[in-house]
Amino acid sequence: MNKTNIDSLDLMKIMASFLVVGIHSELFLTLDSKFHLQLLMLIARLAVPLFFISSSFFLARHLYLHKDSDFAIFNYVKRILQLYLFWLVGYGYFIIKATLDSIKMNGWLLQNLVKGILCFFLSGPRTMLLGWYLNASLFGAVFVYYWFRKKKFLGIVLASLMFILIVIFSAYVPLRSFFQIQTSFFVGPLYFYVGELLFWLYRHNFHPKLTLLVPVVFIIGLIAYYEITVVNALKANSDQLFSYPILAGILFILFLNIRINLPHARWLRNLATYMYLSHYLLMKIFYNFLYFQIHDVITRYLVIIFLVILSYLLILWLQRYRWTHILIKAY
Repeated sequence: MNKTNIDSLDLMKIMASFLVVGIHSELFLTLDSKFHLQLLMLIARLAVPLFFISSSFFLARHLYLHKDSDFAIFNYVKRILQLYLFWLVGYGYFIIKATLDSIKMNGWLLQNLVKGILCFFLSGPRTMLLGWYLNASLFGAVFVYYWFRKKKFLGIVLASLMFILIVIFSAYVPLRSFFQIQTSFFVGPLYFYVGELLFWLYRHNFHPKLTLLVPVVFIIGLIAYYEITVVNALKANSDQLFSYPILAGILFILFLNIRINLPHARWLRNLATYMYLSHYLLMKIFYNFLYFQIHDVITRYLVIIFLVILSYLLILWLQRYRWTHILIKAY
């Protein structure tokens, strides 16, 4: 894969990170409610699938270029665990506070302790809203590229079955559970299979024309729009829908076919990861300012983006000092 293709995927990731901030700042929810649409929320919901697919695509590419696949998978898992540990410490105060509040409310019951531990591994730590993404990335990578590496058909069947059940019991027949199945690690494998498939197609010179891709994106987009409208009418959760893996996969192919030379692509790639993982922490730190001093959602969104970029630049500047080198683990 040449550099221009990598640059187009970096552009995709930075756009996806902006969309994630738009969801958590309630920008898209507010605008969609104001104009009685679901379009912005639909577009934003594709951000996380694109992150999953991108991770799998580059992992598949790395495995293709290097013979020692076990070592490559180990390095990927190590990197995700380092990210996890860094942000676990970053969110530490809020995680501990939420845990103590829960204990104060419900008491030291063994049942609650077991549920808390299970939630930590299935959906991520309390208040660390994006911990589930790291959980699902770990599970997806190990599931696809290690456990079922030699039993691909069985792996695809199991991953598809897990995703189907997630959509049914979160979107169409909402199931009450002690953890959120739509943001659990069971989401990861199917998206990782999509990323692996897209790399296989790319490696075999599958380059459909934009004149074909755009109409396909439009048609699948209409189907996805109908699906999210139905689910929202049911007042259910739209985090995971049947159309997302298909639409996100086609959008990924579309970006692969965009030929650009993006200045400072690596810088933007790291910013995208940092923005994804840091913005919710910054929203909690500056909660009173963001929600009591700023009443316009667009202004709030822009301030959050500004805080993310400012803190990212600060981290880059601090890395000049040897004692702050650990900050590179933030992205």
